Amino acid sequence: FFQAIRGANIVISGGGYNSVNEAKAAGVRFCGVPRRRLYDRQENRISSADCIQRFDELRMRVEEVVLDFRTQTKINPVSYCNGVHQAVNAILSACP
Repeated sequence: FFQAIRGANIVISGGGYNSVNEAKAAGVRFCGVPRRRLYDRQENRISSADCIQRFDELRMRVEEVVLDFRTQTKINPVSYCNGVHQAVNAILSACP
């Protein structure tokens, strides 16, 4: 999911751990619709600014993103390194 969302302008999702944190790490706007779960408190994970309760709120956020995208002159992709390549190289260098 992380590889795909780096090219997105907005992520609309529930308040699952991965979707919330990967959107934050990628610097992508997030709109969360928390779902009731027995062992997960999604409403606590989503910031109040990112929490959506009604469809009209969601529509307004998406319209803002579309308008912002149309007026952008330069898109700055987020570069993020999670260390996986360094870990593989370290493991390979330890093997004869």
